[in-house]
Amino acid sequence: MRANVSLGLKTLGLLLLVSGVASTAYGQLTEGFRLAGALEFSPDGVLFVGDNIGGAIYAFEIGNGKRPEEATKVDVDNIDAVVANALGVKKSMIVINDMAVHPVTREVYLSVTRGVGAESLPAIVRVDAAGKVHNVRLADLEYTRQAL
Repeated sequence: MRANVSLGLKTLGLLLLVSGVASTAYGQLTEGFRLAGALEFSPDGVLFVGDNIGGAIYAFEIGNGKRPEEATKVDVDNIDAVVANALGVKKSMIVINDMAVHPVTREVYLSVTRGVGAESLPAIVRVDAAGKVHNVRLADLEYTRQAL
């Protein structure tokens, strides 16, 4: 089932970009984004995020970055605890929903739900080659949203 969801997200996201159907919005992401679900990267580093609850696909301009000289293995012990710490919550307060690897930088991106129930918030974190977890500030990124 996951493979079908991921393929569907990638295909739909690329179709939206090619067809120009998506409306572009800039600035702080404050409304509408309710769940960071399925992740997929375009070849040029656009991160597509499926929002299953909000019924939309977001395309965030992550950028190309720099390709590492050689492939490295990213290994983080207790990733859930490390991610929770980066987001400032207890390990029991997060759910890791999906993972995607940036096609150029080879950094790992995780979609995360922070909190429980109606109080939960979506988050995206980046794991660099050294295994350090960074909260991706979505409010600082240009994005496009397409309602489904």
